[in-house]
Amino acid sequence: MSSQSGTFEYYEKSNDSWGKVISTSAALGQYGLGKSREGDRKTPIGMYKFTMLMGIAANPGTLMGYTQITSTMYWCGGDQYYNQFVDESLQEHDCDKSKDEHLIDYGPWL
Repeated sequence: MSSQSGTFEYYEKSNDSWGKVISTSAALGQYGLGKSREGDRKTPIGMYKFTMLMGIAANPGTLMGYTQITSTMYWCGGDQYYNQFVDESLQEHDCDKSKDEHLIDYGPWL
């Protein structure tokens, strides 16, 4: 629960049986898993749907839509676009950048 890295696995159900589709290394929060409040630097635990795929590298071959991260892209922590993806080249974004995650700053970590 306190590790900064782990394994991400994706499963699909077919004919009442689950099969692993992908398994890859994953970066977790600075203090691991189990988010309890904003800013605790932990990754939330739960079941989630993919709403967008993104990365600094070019599309690795996914069939889902993929966004290649640039220097104009943020995960907003300000009130106006809280917890939303923002591309400053496409929309005005005047939030306090000290509350935002500048996505390109993460760099390749695996």
